[in-house]
Amino acid sequence: MNKVLCGDDLNSIAISTSQAILPTLTPIICRTIDEIDECMRLRYEEYCLNRGWEAADEFPDRRERDCYDERAVHILLMDNTRNKPVGTVRIIYRRPGGTENAGLPSFDWSPEFSTHLRVHALTNTIIELSRFTVVRSEIGALTNRSDLARGIFPALALIKGMLRATAEDNVRTAVLTTTPSLQRLLAKAGFRFHDAGIRVEHRGVRVPIYREIPALLAGVYETSPEIWAYVTDHGLTWPLDQSATETEYRLSA
Repeated sequence: MNKVLCGDDLNSIAISTSQAILPTLTPIICRTIDEIDECMRLRYEEYCLNRGWEAADEFPDRRERDCYDERAVHILLMDNTRNKPVGTVRIIYRRPGGTENAGLPSFDWSPEFSTHLRVHALTNTIIELSRFTVVRSEIGALTNRSDLARGIFPALALIKGMLRATAEDNVRTAVLTTTPSLQRLLAKAGFRFHDAGIRVEHRGVRVPIYREIPALLAGVYETSPEIWAYVTDHGLTWPLDQSATETEYRLSA
């Protein structure tokens, strides 16, 4: 069974933002074909070979891809100590127009979630975080912590990359459809998304979640200020708005 993170675990994770592990992980906003190709290769390794979520024979070039990739922003996570890629995530921007044609995977998988967001989301500037991929064997080479704690390090670095990529785009709301384990992992680090109460069958049970990003980050600051400082570059990419949580609930009431 995975270890549940307690306060001491989170303190050690925060300390690691300036010590041994997180500084070696650099999120890169992909700008070249080769960088994007590396993201697809990692996804093939994890989704097709290691987890069996996708059929390997559907990708003879050993690059896992789908119809959302062409308009996504891809983040590649590098381990600087070995110059090796260890993870990736992509950001898919909502298409202009009605929510029904938003072009987001979560909405395509669950029209019910699309309806929920149409009622509860506060803005049309929505992004989806997708293909959250970490090569656990590579991260394991950096630390001997528990499997769950190892997952937090690359997750925080990928979130840092996502925040850098979207900082100038007037994005407000982030959605993702994730495994219950990743939802718990993010929550333990202070990233508490709203659960729409919907469950999707997609490679097993998946949970659609969402949150206004300023409110999400304000919550992280309250519970884990060191983690907030790391993912926001000390507020340079996303300045702190401590009133965001109150505003979010007032507008959605």
